[in-house]
Amino acid sequence: MPRRLFRCPSCGHRLRFGATTCGKCYLPTPFYNRKLPFWLALLVIPVAGLIVVAT
Repeated sequence: MPRRLFRCPSCGHRLRFGATTCGKCYLPTPFYNRKLPFWLALLVIPVAGLIVVAT
């Protein structure tokens, strides 16, 4: 069973990771709950900064 770490800020319903809308109130989920873009940015930006500093 998948762990539901995030909650809907509007109704408090537990959200699956990657869900774009809440299954209970159908409002958009927070951007950090969405799969790739947010988490990719957290990894790419610091690595790019280290590459720039190293060169």
